[in-house]
Amino acid sequence: MTDIRSLAAKTVYRITTEGAYTTIALDEALSSLGSERAHAADDRRLLSALVHLTISHLGSIDSELVRLSGRPLSKIKPRLLPYLRIGLCQLMYMDRIPEYAAVSATVAAVRKSSLKGLAGFVNGVLRNAARNLAAVRDAQGHLPETLVEEWRERDYPDWLKEKLAGAYGKERMKAFLKVFSEPKPLSVRINPLKAALADRLLLENYSPTQGRLLPDVFYLAEPPELSDWAALQEGQVTVQDEASCLAAYLTGVMPGQKVLDLCAAPGGKSCCMAGMMQNEGRIESRDLYEHRVKLMEENAERLGVTIMHCEAKDATVPAEADSEAYDCVLLDAPCSGLGTLRSKPDILLTKTEQDLEEIAALQRTLLETAARAVKKGGRLVYSTCTLLPEENEEQVEAFLKAHPEFEEEDLKDRLPGAAPDANPLGAMSGEATSGFSEEDGCLHKHLTLFPVSGGHDGFFVSSFTKH
Repeated sequence: MTDIRSLAAKTVYRITTEGAYTTIALDEALSSLGSERAHAADDRRLLSALVHLTISHLGSIDSELVRLSGRPLSKIKPRLLPYLRIGLCQLMYMDRIPEYAAVSATVAAVRKSSLKGLAGFVNGVLRNAARNLAAVRDAQGHLPETLVEEWRERDYPDWLKEKLAGAYGKERMKAFLKVFSEPKPLSVRINPLKAALADRLLLENYSPTQGRLLPDVFYLAEPPELSDWAALQEGQVTVQDEASCLAAYLTGVMPGQKVLDLCAAPGGKSCCMAGMMQNEGRIESRDLYEHRVKLMEENAERLGVTIMHCEAKDATVPAEADSEAYDCVLLDAPCSGLGTLRSKPDILLTKTEQDLEEIAALQRTLLETAARAVKKGGRLVYSTCTLLPEENEEQVEAFLKAHPEFEEEDLKDRLPGAAPDANPLGAMSGEATSGFSEEDGCLHKHLTLFPVSGGHDGFFVSSFTKH
C-alpha cells in the first residue's frame, strides 16, 4: 500500500532536485497509485494538492523552514527536505488537514524511509510550526491576512515582482500574485466536430460555469476523473484554457483556408481552428520535437480533426516553399510562461531574469519565419502565455518597425460581444457571451489577458494583416 506523503515527498524531490516538470512528475506519481486503495479518489486529490501547493509556495515554505530549523537549506539533507516541505505545506496552506494529522502522518512517512533516524528532527520542526500557527489563528481557524500576504510575497522572485509592478502598477501586481496562489480551475472546450454546444449536458454532473469570454468553454467546479471520463476520451470535450482558446478564435480562420500553426504542440489551438473551419481546408501544425508531434496527432485523432498535417520542423529555419503560402499563420511563441503559474509553478524554479533576453531573441527569429509565410492580404497572429512587455508589446513594436508591409489589427471588433458579423464565434454558437471587461485584461489593439480568479490564465494576443 502506497503512503501518499512518501510519494508526495519523492515527487517534490524529482521536481526541485532533478528538474522534472510538475505536470509530468505528478501524472507519473498518480499513475503509480493505480486503483490499489479503497479511497483512491481521495488519495489522488491529496497527492495532487500536496505536490502542487508545495511547489507553488516553495519560497514561503523554505523561508519558514530556515527560521524554524535554525539551519540554512544547504545544511539539510536533500532527501529530507521534501518531507519537511510537504509537512510545512500542510500546516501553512491546507487548513482541512488537522495540525496533529499533518505532523504525525509526515513524521510516520519519514520513519518508513531510509531517513528514519531524522524523524525526531522533523517532528520538532513541524510541532514548532504548528504551535506558532495555532497562536495566531482566529476563532474560525484563519490566519491573519497580513501573514498570508507576507508569505505570498516570498513565493515570487523580486525581479518578477518588479517587472509586473513596472508594467501594471503595484496593486495589479499584487492581484496577479494572489491569483497565481489560487488553484487553477479545470476548463474544457466543447468540440464542435463531435458535439454541439447544446450538448452541454455532458458537463451537468460537474457543476459547470460558462466561460467568461467564450460560449463553448466551461469551468468545472467538481471535475471528473479525467482518465475515466468518456466525453473526454471520445473527443466530445477537450481540456483547454479559455485564454488559449481565445487566441485560436482570434485568428478568424474560415473553411477552405490554408493555415500554418508554428510551435503548435500539443495541438490545442490547431484543433480549435479545425472546428472553426468545419474540417475544411488545411492546417499545417509544426513543432520541433517528434514526440510532441505524436502528441498532436493523437489529439487530432481523438477530436475528429482530419485537416491537420503534423510535422517536426525547426521554425527558426524558413522554408522556401512556405513563402507567402498561407492565409493565416499562428505563432504561439515559446515564452517565459509566467501567465500560467497556477498550473506550472515549477517555472519559477527554472526561469530567471537572465533567460528573458534569450527568449525574446528566439521570439524575434520565429516572427521572421512567420512573416514570410503569410500571403498578401493574409493574417499573422502572435501570442504568448506571459505578461512581460519584453515578450509582448515590445515584440509587436519591433516587428512593426521591421515590417512596414504589416499593419496591426484592432482586436476589439473581433472579441466576443462584438457585432456578430465581426465576431468569429457568432456563426459557431448563436449565443451571446458576457463579453470582455477590464477585469479580464487590457486592450490596445493587441490584447493582454490578466490571470483571473476562477478563470483564464494570463495571455497576450496580437494580430497583423499583410499588405
